[in-house]
Amino acid sequence: MNKDNLLGSISMNLVFRNWLPLAVTIILISGVGYISLQKILRQQANDPQIALAEEIANHNGELAGIIDPDATIDMSQSLLPFVIVYNEDQKAVAGTGKLDQTLPTPPTGVLDSAKTNGENRLTWQPAPSTREAIVVKHFDGGYVLVGQSLKLTEERINDFGIDVAFGAMATLFFSLLATIIARRSAI
Repeated sequence: MNKDNLLGSISMNLVFRNWLPLAVTIILISGVGYISLQKILRQQANDPQIALAEEIANHNGELAGIIDPDATIDMSQSLLPFVIVYNEDQKAVAGTGKLDQTLPTPPTGVLDSAKTNGENRLTWQPAPSTREAIVVKHFDGGYVLVGQSLKLTEERINDFGIDVAFGAMATLFFSLLATIIARRSAI
């Protein structure tokens, strides 16, 4: 190995050692930024349901005057919010949200948690391609479940994730290039 190659490899090892902490920082900041925005967007997906569930629960599960109780929303196709009212026995008694022409029931424990805590907010996947942001509120006499598709929220989160990944890769590349230039200038 000649002297220039040896100096070049030592220099690149120094460059890498100098750049590595910066690279780790870039990756961590990108990851924290992505996770933070993902969490914010997912929590905001509950906001319309919280307001509607609160209103219907305050009216003891009565839909008339708040929403059209005769409306039918196909949960697997629609982006519109839907409502399902359950009695104390956890049987669906009214609602606009239907899946395969029936008012679906959430998994065991979802309504119980709402009764225990007053409210339950979660993601519900009643069918393989159907993901809903739901809010369940208990009231005297039953429960109200209000949901809305997560399709748009998840598309935004995915788009943001792609942007963060490209931004992190570009920042890593240019920070490495800047470290190489700075190291070569120091020699």
